[in-house]
Amino acid sequence: MHRKAIIGLPGIAIIILAALLYFTHLGLKPFERWDEITNVQVVRETILSKNRILLTLNGSAFFEKPPLWYWLSQFPVYLTGIRPESLRFVSAASGILTVWLTYRILAAAGMTTAGILSALTLLAVRHLSVNNPGGFFSTHTFRSADVDGLFTMLTVASWYALMRYGKNRHGSIIAGILTGLGLLTKGPLILVGILPYFIFRIISKYHEKILTGLFLTLGTAVIVAAPWHSAMIMVYGRDFLTEYFGYHMLYRIIQPLEGHYAPLYFPLQILTHPAVNPFFAFGALALGWSVFTGRIRKDALLFTATLSILIIIVTAMIVRTKLAWYILPIYPFTAVITGYFLNYCIGLFRTAGRTVIRYIAAFVVCSWALVTGYSLTAIFLNLISGR
Repeated sequence: MHRKAIIGLPGIAIIILAALLYFTHLGLKPFERWDEITNVQVVRETILSKNRILLTLNGSAFFEKPPLWYWLSQFPVYLTGIRPESLRFVSAASGILTVWLTYRILAAAGMTTAGILSALTLLAVRHLSVNNPGGFFSTHTFRSADVDGLFTMLTVASWYALMRYGKNRHGSIIAGILTGLGLLTKGPLILVGILPYFIFRIISKYHEKILTGLFLTLGTAVIVAAPWHSAMIMVYGRDFLTEYFGYHMLYRIIQPLEGHYAPLYFPLQILTHPAVNPFFAFGALALGWSVFTGRIRKDALLFTATLSILIIIVTAMIVRTKLAWYILPIYPFTAVITGYFLNYCIGLFRTAGRTVIRYIAAFVVCSWALVTGYSLTAIFLNLISGR
């Protein structure tokens, strides 16, 4: 496949727009207390240390998060020093890739317009680029020195790899590598990018080599993630197991850590707030449309995106430690479904025989355009002003 076919003019335009959004005044704000200051200190100590593999914080072993984001962040720091721009570079670059993948997953299926609409929807989600939207405490974005941007990109990339190439071994291996990197970024939630695909193939009776693909993907992920985990266990033993798996994973699920308590429905409060996610109504319409028309049962893209959304919401509700950035990976999936639905509405407007249906379709698309334009303008003004 030629490079032009992979990227194309719409893809280039989307990459440029995303770069403007995620890199404009990237270093203007000082580091946030949660959790940029901690992450910056870990990167600084790792660079100064003779051992750049094992992470430390204030001279002690750092077990809070896996190492991939910290390793990658060393490269821009080597080039430009400890600066907000260099520490936030990995997240901003991940944001650009996430937006492009959101476009590409639909464009590769022959729905370029839907891909463009999905990318614009994702760009206009304020939760991904603005701190504390709607008054919710949320400082992790595609513009912050945190692991969540990279994790979100790897989640979408593993989904894309299976949707695009999952029927051959190479696709399963690529998805496994990306899943393993996700395990080295934030942990097991990365499975939300791959499990819905295999579930769809099983219930759709596409059993041919399904178990082989599943085991190949998971096996590759283990091969990628196991060396670091094994090394940490060998070096730190029970201390690593207790703090990394016990405190930062298990305890985070069963009890609210560090005062981060909120009601069970907290994730829904965030997703439905217009200052956080201005596209909730469009996403809800898209989900209803895919279920009501029965497309979700036949279309792998709609099924996997919907199931991923449900898994992320349920997981965020079950986990007792409530933090707004736990649901950041949900937005690319909702953007894809929204773009798919808007593309269908455009088709209705062009072909529907009944005038009422055409008016409804036009109203939905025009409403989306107004919301998108307003939200993007507000985001850019916020970034330019430095707020």
